Amino acid sequence: MGAVATSITLITGCSVGWVRPGSSAEQTRTDNAECQFSAAGKYPPNIIRAHSLDSGEPKLDEDANSLLRNEEVKYCMRQKGYVFERVQ
Repeated sequence: MGAVATSITLITGCSVGWVRPGSSAEQTRTDNAECQFSAAGKYPPNIIRAHSLDSGEPKLDEDANSLLRNEEVKYCMRQKGYVFERVQ
């Protein structure tokens, strides 16, 4: 039981996120929001309708620009001096 509790503590005690020395959490959120907004302007949602051949299965929609938008956000944050790493 002790090992399980220790494992859960280790897992929940750390997370990953954008880090830049000297930046507050509020500044990081602001910078991330700016990058998200900029990326959305460059790569707006482009929903592709994917229809199932089986009428009993749900129809799934996919955003064709999702990957490009995510990569643009990463690039933008790195340009601002952030790295994506484990934080405690």
